[in-house]
Amino acid sequence: MKEKNIPIHTITLERSGKTYQGSYTVDRGLLTVTFGMATKSDLLSGLRPDSLAVLLLGELVEEHMRGC
Repeated sequence: MKEKNIPIHTITLERSGKTYQGSYTVDRGLLTVTFGMATKSDLLSGLRPDSLAVLLLGELVEEHMRGC
């Protein structure tokens, strides 16, 4: 079976005076955000992919700041 190339998009988020960078992919309606070694996924449900990606990146940053 041939593997497909899934585009990787870069996103940034400013929080508490710092800029955080992550990336996201969309495959068959599932958006996955990566920040460092952490990932978070959600189904696209009406939001634009970049908007949902920023929301998920914010959750990953918060978890990172709390030490989770």
